[in-house]
Amino acid sequence: MGEPAHTGGNKEGRHQFGTFEGVFTPSILTTFGVVIFLRATYVTGVAGAWRAVLILLLAKSITTITTSSLGAIATSMKVRGGGVYYLVSRVLGPTLGGGIGLALYAAQTTSIAFYTLGFVESLTATIPDLQGWQSATGLISVLLMFGLAYFGTEWAMRVQYLIMAILGLSIVSFLGGAWALFSPVRFWDNWSAVWTGSQNGVAWSHGFWDTFAIYFPAVTGVVAGINMSGDLKNPGRSLTVGTFASILVSGLVYLLQIVLWAGAAPRLDLIGRPYLVMYEGALFGWGKVITAGVFAATISSAVGRIVGAPRVLQAIGRDGILEWLRPFGRGSGPTDEPRAAVVGTGVLVTGIMLWAEMAGGSAGALNLVAETMSMVFLYTFGMINLAAFVEGFGANPSFRPRFRLFHWSLSLVGAVLCVGVAFLIEWRAAAAALVGLAGLFWFLQRRTLQVTFGDAQRGFLFSTVRRQLLRLQDYPEDARNWRPTILVFTGNPKTRRTLVRFAEWFEADRGIVYLAHIVIGRLPEQTAHRLAALRHLREFCRTSNLPAFPMVIVAPDLPSGVQNILQLAGSGMISPNLALFGWPSTPAGDPVLARHLVAASNLGYSFILIDGHGLSAARPGQRIDLWWRGRENGDLMLMLAFLLTRSPHWQGAHLFLHRIVKHPDGIAPARHDLEALLDQRHIEATPEILVSDAPFAEVLRDHSAGADLVFLGIEPPAPKDVPVWFARQRTLLSPAHTTIMVWTSIPMRHTMRAADTPGGPKR
Repeated sequence: MGEPAHTGGNKEGRHQFGTFEGVFTPSILTTFGVVIFLRATYVTGVAGAWRAVLILLLAKSITTITTSSLGAIATSMKVRGGGVYYLVSRVLGPTLGGGIGLALYAAQTTSIAFYTLGFVESLTATIPDLQGWQSATGLISVLLMFGLAYFGTEWAMRVQYLIMAILGLSIVSFLGGAWALFSPVRFWDNWSAVWTGSQNGVAWSHGFWDTFAIYFPAVTGVVAGINMSGDLKNPGRSLTVGTFASILVSGLVYLLQIVLWAGAAPRLDLIGRPYLVMYEGALFGWGKVITAGVFAATISSAVGRIVGAPRVLQAIGRDGILEWLRPFGRGSGPTDEPRAAVVGTGVLVTGIMLWAEMAGGSAGALNLVAETMSMVFLYTFGMINLAAFVEGFGANPSFRPRFRLFHWSLSLVGAVLCVGVAFLIEWRAAAAALVGLAGLFWFLQRRTLQVTFGDAQRGFLFSTVRRQLLRLQDYPEDARNWRPTILVFTGNPKTRRTLVRFAEWFEADRGIVYLAHIVIGRLPEQTAHRLAALRHLREFCRTSNLPAFPMVIVAPDLPSGVQNILQLAGSGMISPNLALFGWPSTPAGDPVLARHLVAASNLGYSFILIDGHGLSAARPGQRIDLWWRGRENGDLMLMLAFLLTRSPHWQGAHLFLHRIVKHPDGIAPARHDLEALLDQRHIEATPEILVSDAPFAEVLRDHSAGADLVFLGIEPPAPKDVPVWFARQRTLLSPAHTTIMVWTSIPMRHTMRAADTPGGPKR
């Protein structure tokens, strides 16, 4: 099935924002959050000037590489609503895309509550009369912000322009104040790190990665702009240009803040009074502007998430990843506002805030959620890089990005860097976030998803398989790495389930099964019939949970069809080495099967004939008899019997290895040979030596009467002996059990050899 009709796309009348208002503004406002006022100078004091710059560069390198990957993806496809979720899901498919989309939505929703709680804390600290009303203040703040988002994105955008102006004024104020107070001597005093210390009641103890974790939320704001993908006039260009511009501007501001304040205030003030040192050192004494900036930063971060998070939920709902999320996919009004998603997000945020209030503002619980939230953002960036790597490395012809500053190797570095940094920051939280994401992926994978996005996974797998197939040509076959690659002539598989199931059991998750069906007739008259038969085979494999590759050809008659398939089946070095046929129900089919066997042997196939009488129920203590008459077919029969016992149906079956000798003197050496053979093959079986000079058919009938399955070695019939050969074989068959007849071709004999085994020239 193709991509769903409602994917959060650019509908008629949808917002057509440009780069500045659609991407740069929400990104820059969310980037300039609480960190710039409450933690940036603290990091400078603890890490020292040059390590703080290193932390900034590392954090920005992650977002820069991610933006490069984003630019490649966004300029190679038609971008619609959903932001990161849309981009990742259209490359990695609904399972990985859906998992990372839900995780990202949860992280952004949680961050709304945290930003709002931060705003409430700073507000009540500034206005003491509001102490004791924190919960009500927070809920009112949430109601007002979500009200703006509910009545339209344009209202939220207009408010963000006001917030941006306040933020800009406060940034100018604290940077200008630092410039005025700058001292080269103080700068060199603050050049190096002091990871642990205590002075005048101020104590701190950090490492490099702890400090990096404190600073990293400053760079996660780029997601806010990406989330606006469905409301942009030119998404491909705007996402790239707007995000890069926000990274550059915010990076320059943060760099100036580190350098200037490292020379503007003593280390103890930077660590113990990070907000007040900027308040007191503001240009022209504009301390109130810094306070307004704190309010603006917390509100802008919350509003940025409020505008973006519902759009992610709307896109997920429209894709039908989870049925119960479909109602949130609805859009309202001529601009397709995600009002249902806004209401749902508002309820969720309210619940998180009430939980935080009931928990008494437990710092441990809030810090754990905040750490996990940061990890999810890191993994989100990692998934963007992984998606770009899959597209670039897979070399899909459809992947033609206009963004030129991209190479798949850089994206791979970015993906590894994101995961590595997550574990360096806090391996427990990183592992918890990774387990949570893996759980989401597993849950979505277990569901029968009825949506596909034409994602790049197939192209990536195709490219990988192609490379490995070409490499496989350089490796000669050997007995140690022989694997069963089985070509089954099924016809209608529902009427020949015995053949299909035995092929699956013989393959035992170690080889490949091809299901072959021949449509009698000529092209183009039978084209529709062929396609219907192919769909039928694929559906049979899916509903039967059968790991097999179906193939259907049109041929004028059955023998020529079989010969064509025998010659053409497989791919490169993974061509079938075993052909599996059903035993004819009447002698009328003998000549046709004889032609098939001759063709298979001439083409180097080994083959298996199955005389089955339905599939018996699996039960403990089943008995498998293998009649050893020489190493030619014996090796392959022993291998197939071993593989059979690996399947759940035959697990625990008892394998008996029979050999006939004519004189009692031959019992001891024959038993020794069979025991050595089984020990060499590491196969558990019971050797049985029988003394008899009676016809083999009589011995077989007497000793395998109670068997569930019997293996026999055979030779293909000569053309002149077809009737006699089939008549002789029928004397060996019994309706009481299934009989497996095996013949090993000359090439297979060399492939299967390991060491000389007992037996004579008979098969």
